[in-house]
Amino acid sequence: VIRRDRDYYDRSGGGVTLSGGEALLQWRFCRDLLKCCKEEGILTCVESALHVHPKAIDAVAPYADLFIADIKQMDTDVHKKYTGVGNELILSNIEKLVNMEKPLIIRMPIIPGFNDNVAFIDSASDFILHNLGNKPTYVQLLKYRPLGVEKAKTLGLPERMLNMQIENHEEFEDRIRSFAKRMNEKGIKTIAGSKDRK
Repeated sequence: VIRRDRDYYDRSGGGVTLSGGEALLQWRFCRDLLKCCKEEGILTCVESALHVHPKAIDAVAPYADLFIADIKQMDTDVHKKYTGVGNELILSNIEKLVNMEKPLIIRMPIIPGFNDNVAFIDSASDFILHNLGNKPTYVQLLKYRPLGVEKAKTLGLPERMLNMQIENHEEFEDRIRSFAKRMNEKGIKTIAGSKDRK
């Protein structure tokens, strides 16, 4: 199935991205699939929350050209309140990838009332500079998009996301750009938005 798109990969300079859900929960399959891709010269990427056992990282990393991971919150208690788990394992696995010299893009979704503040930006910046040696390929600050609200309503789930509405989109985007500028001024390669970077 992957071979069918070989011409597209060659023309675009792209390849195969394993995403999710959480692809690394099936790390043995991911390892074997990525290994086959690498044997055929197809570029590989793994997009993961990284809340997985480190052995999954060890198994998959040799066959991945790039990792993409999120930092949503630096305060582990706040992270647990909103996601159900603390962030220690995630941050540890991010450090692990950097220590393995794996190319890494860090995405930081900026979410109203959750992390849209200078304290989060500065805390994440300190982690990137001091724990990661400022080695990630770049950081992407992403605007929160309430795609899950309608789905939650349809499924009859609690509408917890409704208090995260953006009143003024232009002002919110300006704030994200100011966060990107703040991080760039610290020497961290940061972009505001989702434009692809080679």
